Amino acid sequence: MSASEDVEHGIKPVARMLPASHAPTGAELARIWADRPRLGEEQAESFASDMAEARANLPAVIAQWDRGLIQA
Repeated sequence: MSASEDVEHGIKPVARMLPASHAPTGAELARIWADRPRLGEEQAESFASDMAEARANLPAVIAQWDRGLIQA
C-alpha cells in the first residue's frame, strides 16, 4: 500500500487508508491534561446532576450489531 490509498466499491471511493499517526502515551496525556482548566465545584456538581438526569430519562443505546444478542 502506498502512503495513501482509496478503497473503492465499484467505481465509488468509500474509504481512504492512511498510515497510522503517533498516538500519545498515558504519560504524554497526563502532562497535557495537567495544564488544562478544571471545572469548578459548582460546575462539576451541575454536570454530574445533568448526567444522572439524562441516564435516568433517556433510553439505553444499543449498538445495531448487539440488537440480536440482547434480550429486552
